[in-house]
Amino acid sequence: TINDTVVARNAHNGVIVDGVGSLCRIARSNVCRNGCSGVVVMHCGILLASKSAMEHNGDCGVLASGLPAVQVGPDDFDFDDDTDTPGAGARLENCRLRFNE
Repeated sequence: TINDTVVARNAHNGVIVDGVGSLCRIARSNVCRNGCSGVVVMHCGILLASKSAMEHNGDCGVLASGLPAVQVGPDDFDFDDDTDTPGAGARLENCRLRFNE
């Protein structure tokens, strides 16, 4: 859980969520000005972010890789129950993802 935090000016990625069953909750945080992506979600990792900024990163604000399932908005998010399928999920609410290269 990352709340009310600044994750900034790292040489590579700001936050990495990687591995089956991994989970990261980010609220009211700034993940900005990192060398690559602000947040990377891979291989069945799950990211729940609200009221956070992922801005001015060298690559993406949020990158979901694997077989990504990404939802932006306040609706409920259902993940695939089949854990044998590689994938990544992200739910972003009231976030700012601007000025990423």
